[in-house]
Amino acid sequence: MFTGIVQETGTVLALRELGSNSIQIDIDCKSINEKSALGDSVCISGICLTVEVKEINSLTFTAISETVNKTNIDKFKTGQLVNVEESATANTLIGGHPITGHVDVTSEVLNIIENEVWKTIRFKL
Repeated sequence: MFTGIVQETGTVLALRELGSNSIQIDIDCKSINEKSALGDSVCISGICLTVEVKEINSLTFTAISETVNKTNIDKFKTGQLVNVEESATANTLIGGHPITGHVDVTSEVLNIIENEVWKTIRFKL
């Protein structure tokens, strides 16, 4: 479970295509690198991923076929900035809106209407 509040931006360091339509990804998540442990769930740009390898300067995750098919993770590029959030705990201030980070589907953007202050984005459902 996540709050939906981005805690920091991370950098995609490496992407490796694995068999069976899976992708392994290394991300430098700055302070979250230090706090994370193997098996932790981390939200990467809205996608719930599990820490598989912890290094000083990176965390490694694998997106299996289901995740690849239902998210845009296959569009990530080395050097790209991504939004990062740790899992919520019982002690976490819920200042956003609880989300699971499990994406059900991707959608086509029908149009974007820009205002002086915000944008309205219409999606095809």
